[in-house]
Parts: sequence; structure tokens; C-alpha cells
Amino acid sequence: HAVGGHGNYAASPALYKSREMSGKAENRLAMDKPALHDIQSPQKKDKEKKIILVDAVAGKGLEKDEILKVVRSNLNELEKCLTGKNLSGLIKLDLTINTDGTVNTAEIAAVIKDAKLRQCIIDRLLQWRFPSTAKGRVVKATITLKI
Repeated sequence: HAVGGHGNYAASPALYKSREMSGKAENRLAMDKPALHDIQSPQKKDKEKKIILVDAVAGKGLEKDEILKVVRSNLNELEKCLTGKNLSGLIKLDLTINTDGTVNTAEIAAVIKDAKLRQCIIDRLLQWRFPSTAKGRVVKATITLKI
């Protein structure tokens, strides 16, 4: 009887326990897979375009560093306008900054055919706040961005 294994009841409980354990391990692995998938999915879903500040030039009344600081702190707002858009290249933004640091005018010196996108960018630019200008001067600034 021992050769066929039918009468070996002592080994049975160990056999069943090892199957139980392997089943639990498989379940743990299966439970870990969705967690791993969740960790990776934000990278795949993140379709926001990244904008890189290339340069900023300002007239007398504001220092370049002051312009750069404001631009860097507001790039995420412009990136929201570009979400889902398939654009790349350089964009030049021409701003006129009032003496109190508010943006008086904003123009995009690039060909962007999407009117809603143009308006989104301009609306965001008009909300930017720069430091007050020196000696009560209105300052013209040109900002170059890479998408």
C-alpha cells in the first residue's frame, strides 16, 4: 500500500498545508499587482506638457531675476492650458508690466492657431504679479518658453 500512496495519511495534512500556503502566496502576489499598477499609472496618465523657461529679457525698472522668479512660480498655470495639446517648440511672450507689478498687456509672439489655447495663456499671464517697478516705470518684458 505504501507505494501507491493511498494509505499514507500522515503525509496528507502536510500536502494540503503546502497547497494552502502556495495559494495564499499567489493571492498575496495577485493583491500586490494592482498596487504596483496603481503606482505606475500616474506616470502614464500624466499628459500635462512641461514648459521650460529659456530666457527672459526686461526693460529698465525690473531685474531679470525678478522676472525669472515670477515666471518659474507660474509655469504650472500655463502647463494647465497645454494639457492634452500636441504642441512643441518655442513661444515668446511679450508683457507690459504696470508700475504696481500687474500685467497690463500680454501677447503671444508665436503662431498658435487654437484660439482657446491662446486665450487661456493670455488670461493666465494677465493674472501674474511682478514686484513694483523701479522709478514708476512701465516695463516691457519678453519671455521665451520651450514646450
